[in-house]
Amino acid sequence: MRKRQMFVSALCTLLLLSGCSMLKDDAEDVKKGADEVGDNVKEGVDKAEEKAETTISDFKNYLDENKIAYSDMKEVEAVDFAAKEGAMFTYEDQPIYLYRLNEDDETMQALLKEAKEKEKVTVNIEGEKKEMQASVNGAYLMLYEDQETIYDLRNAFSKFNMPSNARLQNQS
Repeated sequence: MRKRQMFVSALCTLLLLSGCSMLKDDAEDVKKGADEVGDNVKEGVDKAEEKAETTISDFKNYLDENKIAYSDMKEVEAVDFAAKEGAMFTYEDQPIYLYRLNEDDETMQALLKEAKEKEKVTVNIEGEKKEMQASVNGAYLMLYEDQETIYDLRNAFSKFNMPSNARLQNQS
């Protein structure tokens, strides 16, 4: 009888310990699953932000849809500041430069702020320093020489919805 009690006690202890081990494994599985869910959510948010970010091509399409005539649209590759992309085109016989700036860069934040406040900036374009008229829409900077002749373009630019506006304005 004594052996039987010892056997049952040992068996109960073994079952108890294995149950604790299973709980530990379950807790680790739950933690791993939560980490995976967190990673998936972050990845989804990052992809949504990428899709929400407009491009110069979107602005070009907007101009086309609103029948605002421009010509000679081409990509600008050599830029002296932190631009994600740039384009140059002609509107009313005037060269227009449009840049989508890196809004996480403090220097670019300062440039956008200056351009918004003064409506002018000094930039290096094609190896020459020029003071140009400027309009800002979110992380976009549009540069031009004479604001009077491009009223319709400036108006369209200010109305174009740039998703990055809210994030940039929250930093001001």
